[in-house]
Amino acid sequence: AEFRVAPTGQVLQLKKTPIPEISAPETLISPGFFNISPDSIHSPFYLTNGDNPGLSIISEVLDGSNYDNWRIAMNIALDAKNKIAFIDGSIVRPSESDQYFRIWSRCNSMVKSWLLNSVSKEIYKSILR
Repeated sequence: AEFRVAPTGQVLQLKKTPIPEISAPETLISPGFFNISPDSIHSPFYLTNGDNPGLSIISEVLDGSNYDNWRIAMNIALDAKNKIAFIDGSIVRPSESDQYFRIWSRCNSMVKSWLLNSVSKEIYKSILR
């Protein structure tokens, strides 16, 4: 059992609710991603209060000539934010009827926003078309 101390000093026992497995082939998604509560800081679906669509997670702006450096910096930043699985193929888009679709969509949109914030205006325009 897991316990937490409330602000009042009272010791509380936390109730763990099992999360059902996602219905996706094991070759497409690691079941471990959904064995962790999306609210856990260890989950790739967890977003902090500081995570927002306007955030620039790297200082290097992709301008077409600096892809190698940009890619390395972006991979480091996404790995540090535990979001690398959204771009390396480890987490795939669940079906819209899947119970985790909205959670996946929210995090995927956040990652896409961070990527868009790190490219030049010219590249940004070409991506959105």
